[in-house]
Amino acid sequence: MATLAEALEVKLRVERRLLALQGVHTVGLGGKVTAGLPTGEVAIRVQVTQKKPLSEIPAEERIPETIDGIKTDVIQSARAVKYSTLSGGVEIEFIDSSTAGTITMDSGTLGCFARTTGATPQVVLLSNDHVLYGETPRRKDGDPVLVESSTGCVQKTVAFNFKTAGNNDPLVDAAIATLASGTDWQAQIHGVAVKGILDFRQSNLSHLPTSVQNQITNHTYHVNKYGATTSLKGGVIIDINATTDTMSGQLQIKPDSGNDYFSKPGDSGSAIYDDNGYVIGLLWGGDPILPKSDPHYIPPPWNSVGSHIGDVQDKLSITIATNEPAVVYHVGGKPQLHPAFARVYTDLSAVGRQKEFVRLYGHHSEEFRRLLKDSRPFLVAWHRNHGPKIVRSLFDLANDRLGTLPTSFEGQTWTDCLERIEQVLIRVGSDELRVNMRKYRDMALRLGGRTYQEVLGFLLTAGIDTSHSSPHEEHTS
Repeated sequence: MATLAEALEVKLRVERRLLALQGVHTVGLGGKVTAGLPTGEVAIRVQVTQKKPLSEIPAEERIPETIDGIKTDVIQSARAVKYSTLSGGVEIEFIDSSTAGTITMDSGTLGCFARTTGATPQVVLLSNDHVLYGETPRRKDGDPVLVESSTGCVQKTVAFNFKTAGNNDPLVDAAIATLASGTDWQAQIHGVAVKGILDFRQSNLSHLPTSVQNQITNHTYHVNKYGATTSLKGGVIIDINATTDTMSGQLQIKPDSGNDYFSKPGDSGSAIYDDNGYVIGLLWGGDPILPKSDPHYIPPPWNSVGSHIGDVQDKLSITIATNEPAVVYHVGGKPQLHPAFARVYTDLSAVGRQKEFVRLYGHHSEEFRRLLKDSRPFLVAWHRNHGPKIVRSLFDLANDRLGTLPTSFEGQTWTDCLERIEQVLIRVGSDELRVNMRKYRDMALRLGGRTYQEVLGFLLTAGIDTSHSSPHEEHTS
C-alpha cells in the first residue's frame, strides 16, 4: 500500500485536472471511508457539491476509482466559507470606522502567541488575516486589538497590528499583532501549555512516525480548538492537503462523533492543537451551517478548515511560543491607552480636568467590577437597562467623533436607563460612589442625543456646581 508521501505526490500531480471537473470544489488527501467507516487506506479525497449516479455523468467528467494506483474517495460537501465575524481562546475585538462615521465592531479568536525571528524578537499574538485586518473596511498596520472587560465594554488595547500574509495568500489566512506594553501573557491555549508544533506538510510527511501516519489514514488523529464562539471542541483530521480554487494544502477537521460542528463563525483564528499540546494549524473557516430550508443545505457533521502551522510560521517569520504552564511573561513599559481615550484625555487636558476624571475612573472601576461579580441586583439592572450599550456608545462617539449618542435603547430612553441603574447603585454602592453619583448626575442624564463636542462641553463643567437636588428628584434636559 502506498505511503502518505507517495500518495501526496500523485494527488499534487492531478489536483488541478480534478478541480476542473464540474461540481468539484476541493481535492485533498486522507483516509478512505466506505459505508461511513475508515478503511485504513490512503485516498485522494474529491469533494463535490452534489454526488450523482454514474449514468448522469458524462464519461469525460467521471472521477476514476484509482489514479496511478491511489484510490479516490468522492464526498458530497459544501464549499468551505471563510468565517466573516471575528479570542489561545480569548475573544479579541476591533473597531472599524467608515468615512461616513458609521462604527462597527468585529471580533474573533486569539489563536496563540509567537515570537518574531528577527534580530530583536518581539512577542506577538497570532490570528487570521481576516480577523486582525478585516475585510471591508480593511484595517492596517498599527491598528489596535482590543479585549472586553467584565462589564461587556471595551477595557483596553492588548496589541497592535504588525504583519499579515495578505488577504489573498494561497497557503495561509494568518496575521500577527505585537503585544502592547504592560500586557501579561502565557504560552497557553485556555490552560493547555503549548509544547511546540507538529508539521503535516509534504516536506515533513516522511519524517512522521508510522503511528501518526496510520492515525491520519484511519481518521483517528485527534485535535482540539478553543474558540470565542464555541469554546472547546474536538475533532479528527480527515484531510492534510485540501486544495480549492483559491487555497492549497489546507487541513480539514471533522467534529468528534456526536457533535455537529468543530467550529462556528467567531472561532476564526483559533489554534488547532493535538491532545499533547502541539499546534498543527490555524483555523479560518469551514462548511456553511445553513437552515434545512436553504437549497444548499448539507446535513451535519460540518467540517472545519485551517492552514498548516508550518506555512504560517514561514509566511510571517515567527516561531510559536512555548513554555511551562505556570510561567507568566510581562511586556515591559506602561499600559497604553486606546487612541480614543488618549484623544479625550488630550481634549480635557486643555482645561486641566483630565486627572480628575482619570482618578474618578480608577477609584470606582474596581467597585463596579466587584458589583458585577457579586451583586445580582446590580448585574440584572446593568444588563436590563443596557449598561454595556451605554458605555459602548460613549466609546464609539469618542473613537469616531461623528454622529450623536443614542437617545434610547429598545424603547427605553437614555435617562430612564441611567435612573434605573442609579436606583440600584444607591442601595448597593459605597458611600463615596453615592457622593460622586450626585455630583455628576445631571451631566450623565443629559448626554443622550448629544454630539462629541457637546459631551466634551458637559465634561468641562461637570461637578463644578454642586448645588444639585437629591437623586430622587426629576430632571429634564
